[in-house]
Amino acid sequence: MLADEIARAVSDVPVSASFDEPTTAVPWSRLPSGVAKIAIHASVDGEERLWTADGGGWLTSVEPQHIDAVIQRKIKTITLAKSRCSDLWLTIVNDQFSKAAPAELSTIAAHQRYEHPFDRLLWLEPHEPRVWELG
Repeated sequence: MLADEIARAVSDVPVSASFDEPTTAVPWSRLPSGVAKIAIHASVDGEERLWTADGGGWLTSVEPQHIDAVIQRKIKTITLAKSRCSDLWLTIVNDQFSKAAPAELSTIAAHQRYEHPFDRLLWLEPHEPRVWELG
């Protein structure tokens, strides 16, 4: 089903005829759920219709121990950070457009209570846009 949705999204976008023309992006509103980006390049000869995946990967589940590891790494910077601001938020950003492996916050991690010295602990998905305040 996902393959059909991707094929429809790609088919609906006019593609450059020359390799020298800019890359065409499928508009965000046309992307199937779970797909972060589709960029289309013209073929070298302008006729071949070959597909390749550039930045895909298995979806990794972010668990409480992963959040705890980030908290422990960031605690090292808290003294300097607190000297420069009155409130200190730790925001963990899940950036779908980075070259990192695709990740998804697990239900357990979203509802876990974390011990930390920050004023707020957030999980941000900027491309949705969506944010969770972690406990």
